[in-house]
Amino acid sequence: MNFLGVVEIIDRGGAVHSRVRIDHLPFKLGRALDNDLVIDDIYVCPHHAEIRAEDGLMLVDLQSVNGSFQGLKRTREERLALPGSVDFRLGHSLMRFRPAVERLAETAIDPLENTLSDETGELRACKPRRCHIAGP
Repeated sequence: MNFLGVVEIIDRGGAVHSRVRIDHLPFKLGRALDNDLVIDDIYVCPHHAEIRAEDGLMLVDLQSVNGSFQGLKRTREERLALPGSVDFRLGHSLMRFRPAVERLAETAIDPLENTLSDETGELRACKPRRCHIAGP
């Protein structure tokens, strides 16, 4: 199967702690070591949820004890559609699904890196360049 996207684990500060590629379905999430994404959180069941193809990609809760939630909402979700970038929570762990087709923002120009070395090793001023953006 092709690359479908990634699940990012988000830390308490909102930064991405880690990413796991999704390249097969079902993609299993939980505390047990046989999952595709092992979540070290005592509030997550051993086999907590799966990402499946059901009228598009869907996060399906596997009748977990503590439930699955969209973002920080307090309403349990048995099925959560993943049409684009979606934040979700299993136990106390916040995650984000990002589809493979997601368009990335342009690369920012670093104002501190405004010079380049030429073939002779001498520094020369350079003009900011734009990167080519692949995607739809």
